[in-house]
Amino acid sequence: NGDYSVKLKEADGKSTNPVGIRVLQARLIPVTFTIDDVPSTFTGKSLYLTGNTIELGQWATTRETAIGPFLCPHTPTCFLDISVPAGKLLHFKFLNIACDNSITKEGGENHSFTVPTTDTGSIKVKWQH
Repeated sequence: NGDYSVKLKEADGKSTNPVGIRVLQARLIPVTFTIDDVPSTFTGKSLYLTGNTIELGQWATTRETAIGPFLCPHTPTCFLDISVPAGKLLHFKFLNIACDNSITKEGGENHSFTVPTTDTGSIKVKWQH
């Protein structure tokens, strides 16, 4: 799994321009991640998730590579739907990435969730101070 750059070789030996592809781990299951008690100083434009799989950003901490931003129509509760590998044990954390790219990670231990193997899933947790 991961990101790869692929080039095709034509019959005359010339290579094509590289094309980026992402190889995923397994069949994907849609999961709704909901977080309660989001600090009032954070907005939906800055709340992200990062975790132990490529679908969760592989512990990335930038706006470009972490997963989000979360939707916050009823603060202090925010949510995001993410497709993740069926049956996989996920470990993840929430973080706030400010406009100046400074990062505030939630405290406490990583959250854990085992993805169902069929249908859809959901997990609801509280922001850990």
